[in-house]
Amino acid sequence: MYLKGLFDKYNGEFNKFELIDNKLRLSDRPDIHALLIFDKLLKGNYSLIAEVVEETLYFNIDKKELLDIITEDQVRDLCRCGVYYSSYSNRLTMFIRNYDE
Repeated sequence: MYLKGLFDKYNGEFNKFELIDNKLRLSDRPDIHALLIFDKLLKGNYSLIAEVVEETLYFNIDKKELLDIITEDQVRDLCRCGVYYSSYSNRLTMFIRNYDE
């Protein structure tokens, strides 16, 4: 399955961070939790963030490498953090928003 298909599968859980069990959270902040998932999965010392345009964060992630190692549970949790696969930019993306609103 392609990375986009995996993210599409969990689209119904998009931005539902509260569904991640507190015991399994790497952070109480969805954006930090997502970054820590990527950090644990991907080797290297490069920036995980490629760019930020207005309120959109674009990840600097090798999709083929990620697809080989990511689990469906990790994809689901990334979706719950607000990460999605953008067909427009053809990369993993996250909106930056205030979760207190």
